[in-house]
Amino acid sequence: MKKLSPIQVGKIGERRIVWYLRLRGYRIREKNMRNGYSEIDIIAEKRKLIVFVEVKTRTSGTLFPPRAAVNTEKRKKIITASRAYMKYKNIKKQVRYDIAEVYLKKDKYRVESINYIKDAFCDWRGYATF
Repeated sequence: MKKLSPIQVGKIGERRIVWYLRLRGYRIREKNMRNGYSEIDIIAEKRKLIVFVEVKTRTSGTLFPPRAAVNTEKRKKIITASRAYMKYKNIKKQVRYDIAEVYLKKDKYRVESINYIKDAFCDWRGYATF
């Protein structure tokens, strides 16, 4: 099987998380929204809630969990971008930041498992500093 680029691997994970969210009643507002601050992988909405989702996809057997890549600097960029988005779109809803970890089977690039972390930026205990 041909080795996929990191961008291709990431797209697999993002597509699966869009599906995952839709099954749970979320409406997808934006995908891969870029502005001068950062990129936000998925912006979803459910009732009075806007959710900014950072998707991290890895093949199984990686040393560190994918969420470890969402370090302090990355979180700051996402928060700044989300605030600009909310202001630009004039949205006045509650905001939540989630991280979706997608694990792929190494040999076939199929989704093996998903670890969806709600309110990931509020629970700092789950983050190690590397």
